[in-house]
Amino acid sequence: MTTTLAIDCGGGGIKASVLDESGTMRAQPVRVPTPYPLPTALFVKTLTELSEQLPKADRATVGMPGMIRHGVVVTTPHYITRSGPRSRIDPELVPQWEGFDAQAALSDSMGIPVRVLNDAEIHGAGVVAGQGLEVVMTFGTGLGFAVFDGGRLAPHMEMSQAPVRWGLSYDTYIGEHERRRLGDALSEMYLIAATLKRWEDEGRNEEDLPLVQHAADTGFARIGRALDETIANMPAKWVGWLLRPILRPGAHARGPTDKVREAVAKLVYEPSASRDRLVSGFHPPKAHSGLGLLDKAFNRYPVRCRIRTTEAGRGGRAESGRRGRLHARRTVAPVP
Repeated sequence: MTTTLAIDCGGGGIKASVLDESGTMRAQPVRVPTPYPLPTALFVKTLTELSEQLPKADRATVGMPGMIRHGVVVTTPHYITRSGPRSRIDPELVPQWEGFDAQAALSDSMGIPVRVLNDAEIHGAGVVAGQGLEVVMTFGTGLGFAVFDGGRLAPHMEMSQAPVRWGLSYDTYIGEHERRRLGDALSEMYLIAATLKRWEDEGRNEEDLPLVQHAADTGFARIGRALDETIANMPAKWVGWLLRPILRPGAHARGPTDKVREAVAKLVYEPSASRDRLVSGFHPPKAHSGLGLLDKAFNRYPVRCRIRTTEAGRGGRAESGRRGRLHARRTVAPVP
């Protein structure tokens, strides 16, 4: 069985694992932060030390950002900077990296055959169908771009450095900032799914529905804001107009209503089976700690908040001005 050491060199971290002929990982992946500043000698040393943490492989494949020709670096956007992506360029590093034969240097250091390609091309080789013209785009610290024709890798085009407008490249425009926005939206989707799964696993208790509703409404509102920011950031306004009905159709989520918030507050303030399920996995507080005293107070003196409005006029609408102000009253009822 032939094994391959696969190394992904990113702007923020360098990851590696060993794969078999079917592409299955034969070892747990390892990761180290990308060191900066990063001269070529430190680059080779870092990858060699990373490979020593894994089982010995028969060969290695290394993907790195930038334009690579036959294992030789033509240009790389991140590794010539002083402290990482979007920081100042170090003039001393530019001549080191331009024309650097990374493939030969790594092969000599690791003692095995090494192939060095652009990172998006490495990723694309694992996902293309091998039929027709296929374009692979990766979104990480920057934008990755690769083209395959009938399963064969086409000459690399560094689309990430193409200008969106004056002084702004695609690498900056849809790189880290947009990744974080879309990453936030994806995280909210995961949290909503986890909330629904827990509600399902606990028996679909109807009294817990306000908690589920609050979590879902909050998550969808945050997803909407992230998509709105992405659409608003489009350099061509007409692209945003086309995307909006696709990404944001119908009414927009505005977060939990006051009715849902009030129901959640009631579940939290007063002792109930729902509150017990909500905090079942928490570490119990010490009796005389702040949380312990607060929990004791909640159990003995549940707080009920009532909001009333002065209503008048046709249709029962609340009056404006002084007569229409909200009056809040808190009643404390000790539990026997």
